[in-house]
Amino acid sequence: MRRKTESQTLAKAIKGVNTTVQDGKIESGAVVNLGSVPIDQLSSNERSFVTKLIETFPVLGDRNVYIGIEGKPSVVNGQVMLNDNTRIKIGDLSFSPAELSQRLGIPEDQIRQRIHLEVQLGRLKVSDIQLEGDRAVVRGEAE
Repeated sequence: MRRKTESQTLAKAIKGVNTTVQDGKIESGAVVNLGSVPIDQLSSNERSFVTKLIETFPVLGDRNVYIGIEGKPSVVNGQVMLNDNTRIKIGDLSFSPAELSQRLGIPEDQIRQRIHLEVQLGRLKVSDIQLEGDRAVVRGEAE
């Protein structure tokens, strides 16, 4: 998640990152505190998104909260994808991309595109992914 953050200012909100594999699903997320980010130092896109998040989920503005994504991975055209039952977690709440779309007023396609971008493994062309116990085994080759 830190690697994908557009700016170092926004990266300061991330307090910890964790990924787990359980019951055939992978979950990855971070503990964030958006209250620790000077909003006026963000790019306009980041500022708009963070403002919308805090307006929709006020708890994100003043304390550490877990934000994560959970889904069953598969490989499509050499890229890791999460299935249609993907869930976005904010604290103790869990949302489908459609539900989060309604809450934030962001088109569901944009949310799904962002999820797709976040789960990519850089220049690795993936041939297989298997969940074994508490591990994800990814097979592929560098492009």
